[in-house]
Amino acid sequence: MTDMPQVSDDYQASGHEGDAPVPGGVLHYRLAGPTDAEQVVILESGWSASFPYAVWLEKALTPHVRVLSYDRAGIGDSRSITPLTPAGLTQQLTALLANLGIRKPVVVAGHSYGGLIAALHAAQAPTMVRAMIQIDPTPEISHELIDPSFRILPKLARFMQLCAWLKIDGPIFFHTGKELPSDIFARIKRNPRWLVHSISGSIEEIRLIENIRPIITASEGAKQCPRLVISCAPEKLIDSWLQKLLMNEDKAKKQWDAIHQLHQQQASLNTASRWMSLPYNHISLVTNRTSADTIASSILDFIR
Repeated sequence: MTDMPQVSDDYQASGHEGDAPVPGGVLHYRLAGPTDAEQVVILESGWSASFPYAVWLEKALTPHVRVLSYDRAGIGDSRSITPLTPAGLTQQLTALLANLGIRKPVVVAGHSYGGLIAALHAAQAPTMVRAMIQIDPTPEISHELIDPSFRILPKLARFMQLCAWLKIDGPIFFHTGKELPSDIFARIKRNPRWLVHSISGSIEEIRLIENIRPIITASEGAKQCPRLVISCAPEKLIDSWLQKLLMNEDKAKKQWDAIHQLHQQQASLNTASRWMSLPYNHISLVTNRTSADTIASSILDFIR
């Protein structure tokens, strides 16, 4: 606990942030780590999340690689001025890399929905992505037990917006407040108007899943791209009041088993890929410092 403020100070000093115009919007980004690093890792945030929530992962990676974090258009501090499309998501990242002078192939590490986006980039720009890390990713393959949850996400997002206006910590904040430095946690909560705007952008993103999946599954580039798939395996499958409202233990067990099977299937697409699991919940995989350190070590080992 005593090193939290110092870690946060280091975070602010160790990189720089800016805004870059891209087709259809303006992306807010953060670039950290040694400029002469051999590897560049792109961090793709999870659904509705602004990139500072991955502070521990960035901190563990930046002594070894260059790390580019950014908010996708319409999320966090980034702006969207045209409707989102799957092609546009990759075009925007490509433009951001060009703006920053990053021309070498990159490693894309995505958490949750960001894991799906990592595969989308590999499908649409295979020469840009040399490897991908998918951290408890939204599955690329349709499944009857899992897909219904995507259809309720827009309603969940509206509920999260109401929580924001009422200044109540919504589902995304169940664990992060205990696990992140206090000022980073304050930054990802910001204020009601900012949160509502960011969540609106996430609603637009979730509606793209049905269009994104066929692009990935039809792509040889995505199939051949080396990938490390990391699943969560928490001791308690249901650990929040919202989860208790949405499902019982039996349903949760069946859903988690199905997700793990799909994750392993994604990791078996080529011989250069592998799968692993860690005993943390979906969000804590990134926001818990110990888990983030383990993931960072696994990423570094995988891409060497």
